[in-house]
Amino acid sequence: TIDAFVEEISACGGTAALVSTPSVYFSLPQEVKARCKVLDFDRQWEWDAGFVFYDFNKPIDVPADLHCSFDYVLIDPPFITREVWTLYAETAKLLMKDGGRLLCTTIFENAAMMKELLAVTPTLFRPSIPNLVYQYSIYTNYRSERLEKLNPEIDECDWRNLEAKKDTFANGLDGVVVGNLDKQALDPEALVQAALEAQLASGAQCVESTDEVSPEVALLTELRDRLGSTKRNCESLRVPLQQAVRRPSSTSATTCSKSLESTHTQAAASKDWLQEWASVSKESSSRAFQLSNSILQRVKALKKAPQQQ
Repeated sequence: TIDAFVEEISACGGTAALVSTPSVYFSLPQEVKARCKVLDFDRQWEWDAGFVFYDFNKPIDVPADLHCSFDYVLIDPPFITREVWTLYAETAKLLMKDGGRLLCTTIFENAAMMKELLAVTPTLFRPSIPNLVYQYSIYTNYRSERLEKLNPEIDECDWRNLEAKKDTFANGLDGVVVGNLDKQALDPEALVQAALEAQLASGAQCVESTDEVSPEVALLTELRDRLGSTKRNCESLRVPLQQAVRRPSSTSATTCSKSLESTHTQAAASKDWLQEWASVSKESSSRAFQLSNSILQRVKALKKAPQQQ
């Protein structure tokens, strides 16, 4: 998956800003990396000349010389909510040149929101992210032959038809007239596009809602975000470890040591949080996992449906 991002950035041929994506930045060939910047909150990367400190809570707090200066912007936020994406959208618009290319990653259920905020749509290629409890999609504001192919690591057939059907069930789009089109006659890409337009027309928001969510859903969301944060923290060790192995020096060893200490501290905090979460929310967490299992069973049924038709 990282290779696909590297290829997209390399093919652009111009300057690129990698926002909250240090793993992609440090995977770039040196000649490509030299024309890129990585904007991230973690100061462990400040030894690199391309590092720019970035706090998504202050979306326009970016050096003036970087405004409207990038041909390509790649964004992978730590959270998937509308509140967070609204902030990242401000940063994206601040960094991109007119006509610049944009690539973002978030869940497919955010499709209508992403089109509204940044005019991006999901591609056929989906990233492979091991151990993540939900599948991400890639969104772009341009057409890419590379990203209009299936990722063989996770998909054997076009997944968009299934997602559009799930979206239809979840949002009641079976009762929505999508123009004068027969949804059954649409190809998967057209079906997805029609579903997104129907969502936008009805003012639907895929992830955020003004309605109060159930305690079980809130618990699952909280657990998912915490586990995702812990996973990203552990993955951040990869680059400093590689640097220490490939280019042994006191500097790389110190950076690696600091990263290990930071990861250990955050892992310990996550362990304490999970223990407290399990003890305080025992009854609700049990119901939450029952709900999660019910959702998985529904998804399996949806996957079987096309085969039975």
